[in-house]
Formats: sequence, C-alpha cells, structure tokens
Amino acid sequence: MDKKSLAEILDALGNEHSLAIMAVLAGGECYVSELAKMIGISRPLLYLHLKKLENAGLVESEIRHFEEPPYTKKFYKAKNFELILSLSKTNTLSTGDFSVNHKYFKVRFKVYE
Repeated sequence: MDKKSLAEILDALGNEHSLAIMAVLAGGECYVSELAKMIGISRPLLYLHLKKLENAGLVESEIRHFEEPPYTKKFYKAKNFELILSLSKTNTLSTGDFSVNHKYFKVRFKVYE
C-alpha cells in the first residue's frame, strides 16, 4: 500500500463518527436516514464521513428504487479489509496499542518499544 492510500484510510477512520459508522455497517448494510439516526448525527455530516470512507475504499454504496416514498434510498455497506500498521510502515506513531475488531473489518495499531 502506498503512503497516499494509507493516509487516506487513516484519515477516513480518524474520527469517532467514522468508527461508529463502520461499527454499524459491520452488522450489515444500512440506508442513509437510518444510519444517521443510529449514529446520532445529521445527514449532511454523515455524508461527509461516508464520502471519506468510500473514497478510501472502506465502504460502498448502492441506490435502490422503490414503489412508495421515499422512492429512492441510498444504501451503504462495509467492505471487508484488514489494516495492520507496524514500525516498518511508519515511524510516527505514539507509544501504545489500539485495536478495533468487527465482523467486516479489523484495525490494529501496536507500537513496540
């Protein structure tokens, strides 16, 4: 993975709202209004985080059409990934461990002294 891609992924995950979004989507796909209510943020703010997550390749979206209002809904789902950072990847981490494990993704940061 190149530095730009890694920075984009870390930027996308570097917010408590983004991590909450990933945690919800780890349980299955969700449409935007439902996801905003579950996370407790506005839809415009949700879209900002979803755009970062989608640009980083961590989530994907699909628009579906229905016979009854709302006639279209945008659904998001998490893409399966694993990200493990080590000192050989970067030497700018602070000391400590951080780990998030969900059904569809795993992120682990561990710095060795």
